[in-house]
Amino acid sequence: MAIDYSQIEGLIRHQRSPHPVVSLYLNVTPPRDFTTELNSLAHTASVELGQREDYSEDQLRDINHVFAEHEDFDAHGVGALLRFTI
Repeated sequence: MAIDYSQIEGLIRHQRSPHPVVSLYLNVTPPRDFTTELNSLAHTASVELGQREDYSEDQLRDINHVFAEHEDFDAHGVGALLRFTI
């Protein structure tokens, strides 16, 4: 899927929401295990976000809850994971 200039402009003009948006990109090439790599990435992101001061305790708890839900994710045969939480 290609992104055009108007979409990039829209992202530039986007105003920060009071709700955090966490974006993780994971590209796994066999023989690396997708689940292991996903859990490692989520853990690293959780630690880094916990060190920042611009998220409330409630927001950090919610983010960590989303990360924890992926620990039991069966990624057999999966090459990508996309999740939106509102």
